[in-house]
Amino acid sequence: MAIKTRTQIRKIESSKTSPQPDTARSSAAAIKNSGIKEGVGFIAGDIFAYLYKSGEASLNDLKTELNQTPAMLQMAVGWLAREDKVQITKKGAGFLIRLNR
Repeated sequence: MAIKTRTQIRKIESSKTSPQPDTARSSAAAIKNSGIKEGVGFIAGDIFAYLYKSGEASLNDLKTELNQTPAMLQMAVGWLAREDKVQITKKGAGFLIRLNR
């Protein structure tokens, strides 16, 4: 085994990333740091909070307000529907989502 110089050791140490606690509540950060399943859960929480404030929204409204991809929003709405947290109704060419109360 070759002896490393201080410069080589610093390069090795600086290239390692130490795990940081995920203090960001951002769903985008959650997806990046943990994975799709956890990210969908964070987005579901964001949708729940948005619907709690606004009452109802279309998928396009959610996409605009939460800045998420349609696929991630659809998975998150599906999650909430499976948990019986939302009602989904057909409206025109789209869907309207509201909280179950």
